[in-house]
Amino acid sequence: MKALCKWSAMAWSRGSTWLRRGTCSLENQAGELKRQAQEKRSAMAGIVRSRDMFCEALLEKEIIWVRSICEGCGDAGE
Repeated sequence: MKALCKWSAMAWSRGSTWLRRGTCSLENQAGELKRQAQEKRSAMAGIVRSRDMFCEALLEKEIIWVRSICEGCGDAGE
């Protein structure tokens, strides 16, 4: 895309402003879309990490709860 932008800048210097604006605009839009996609990937990774940590904490509490019941009846660890 940068090559297109440079080429269109040369065309613009010859009087073709619409070409420069159009090509550089596309390059800017592509850059913005890439940035937004990266932000979404980062956000999703954070959500997945949070979900995994939450599930792990629930599982740990469940295991502790079950062990405490078993300890009360003498079956802990079996």
